[in-house]
Amino acid sequence: MFAFKDYFKILSKLVSFDTQSSDILAFDNNNKELIEYAAEFLEDLGFKVELTLLPNGKYNLAANLNGKNGGMMLSSHTDTVPCDAKFWQSDPFELIQKGENLYGLGACDMKGFAALSLLLAKNIAENGSKKPLHISLTADEETSMIGARHFTNRSDVSPDLIIIGEPSSLHCISAHKGYMARKAVFKGKSCHSSDPRHGINAIKLAFLFVNELNLFEQELKTYSDERFLVSYPTINIGAIHGGDSINRVCAEAELLFDVRPTPLFDAKKIDRRLSEITEKINERFVNAVSIEIPYPDIDVFDNKNKQILSIFEELLDEKAIGVNYCTEASLLKNLGSTVVFGPGNIANAHQIDEHIEICEIERCYCLLEKIYGKLYSVK
Repeated sequence: MFAFKDYFKILSKLVSFDTQSSDILAFDNNNKELIEYAAEFLEDLGFKVELTLLPNGKYNLAANLNGKNGGMMLSSHTDTVPCDAKFWQSDPFELIQKGENLYGLGACDMKGFAALSLLLAKNIAENGSKKPLHISLTADEETSMIGARHFTNRSDVSPDLIIIGEPSSLHCISAHKGYMARKAVFKGKSCHSSDPRHGINAIKLAFLFVNELNLFEQELKTYSDERFLVSYPTINIGAIHGGDSINRVCAEAELLFDVRPTPLFDAKKIDRRLSEITEKINERFVNAVSIEIPYPDIDVFDNKNKQILSIFEELLDEKAIGVNYCTEASLLKNLGSTVVFGPGNIANAHQIDEHIEICEIERCYCLLEKIYGKLYSVK
């Protein structure tokens, strides 16, 4: 049974920890206090808890009740996006109830689900269940996904089902696109703008590259996967940097862009095409363009385990869906059959006055209890 007072107490504690993560060090905070709180909470219930110090000084938590094999894993990331408190109507680090919603940084994405995981763990442990239950808390999903990468590479658990509780409005997500970040670096030659014949404009090189990307983007639209709202692989040019003076030919520029392939598309084609574009430009301007990979690619996710998906489809009375964004499911899928399923609307994530509906939290808790029960009757 869902106990709102207990849930509110747990979520209040989780929200009170400042676990903002960012590529900008000034906005990046550690998750140690949150992990230590969760570790003590779970150890008191009889869970075997392991904390892992990551290379960046942050922590993962892995907890098991009744063994490491089989059972259900509930997985949450502990970090939030950065926020500017002056734009909030209340303190982002204090959980506030207003009407039928709970407000606080991370309430929706995804400390709300982490609190549900701890509450369910408490009730299952106190009821003396002998069925395995696993709790995973990871670091830095909002940036490098170092927590999930490290956990997947070193974990020895093998759950039957992994639920990643990202806000999905309680739809079962069985597939999502991958993510490939790229940086194109352009090397030109500087000269005075009064006679540009003596230089090579790096910004114009970038224009050539963008023109080729646009052609490639049109080709990608012919690869359709109707499970996704945007059914084809996409390219987005996120930033361009270059030049330092209006009267000087730009010598260096860089272009940051991403590609999001669908499961039915061979992602290897993307780098092959980027190499072709680079070579084409470098034939005209020697060694003018190079491609860098800012951080590791995130694989596509596509769960086709009909036995597991049928549990969700029967309870929800709807088919599992695909989404355009990506999650830690791309990594955790290597440990067991994985779905993304959690309370909250993704539109409320990463927003000022982030919030989550209480009715959706309660419904999610009840569904998790049913899934935990049904999982062991389906083999």
